[in-house]
Amino acid sequence: ASAADNIHQIMQNITDLVSNAAVLRDEIQSEIQKRNITIENISDMLSAELAVVFEQLQTEFTEPLPENKTERYKQRERMVSITMIKVEDAFVICATTWDVSENDARAQFQSISLPVKQVVLGAGNVIDNHPELIEIILLTVAVLLLPESFLLRSILSLFGFGPYGPIKGSAAAWAQRIFFGGVVKSGSWFSFLQKAGM
Repeated sequence: ASAADNIHQIMQNITDLVSNAAVLRDEIQSEIQKRNITIENISDMLSAELAVVFEQLQTEFTEPLPENKTERYKQRERMVSITMIKVEDAFVICATTWDVSENDARAQFQSISLPVKQVVLGAGNVIDNHPELIEIILLTVAVLLLPESFLLRSILSLFGFGPYGPIKGSAAAWAQRIFFGGVVKSGSWFSFLQKAGM
């Protein structure tokens, strides 16, 4: 498939993710308004749980992506799958605090799990094959996901999208090195967008 086809697929995955996240947000809001909890409280709870997940990932994922593109894709896919399992567990912990059953929480999370995987893997694939497009891909992903940032921001920060940009030694820099091979350059449009607070 051409770069244009791959980018079109990423855009479709982003559209699906934003749509599914909006439905999930509405479901969450209907549950929490009975309990005097705000969506900001939920976002804060999830961010705190995902900070623990991030620490786990840093100790688990220490090796850079392989040079071989096939092996690179397999390793990225494995890491994204492991990450999303941990994110799901964190989401369940949060959801049970507003009295959602574990099974219901897992079912709700599935609506965004696959689209997140598809966006991250699709972006990684395009970046591997067309590294000159990294800024455009990452900028597009970040901007298009803004409408549902209450939920997606903390999840996507695990993959290197966050408010502090790829500052050397930061969580974003670690995640971008691990998931995208470290091709995001300091001073790029993407780093500027992150610093602006994606």
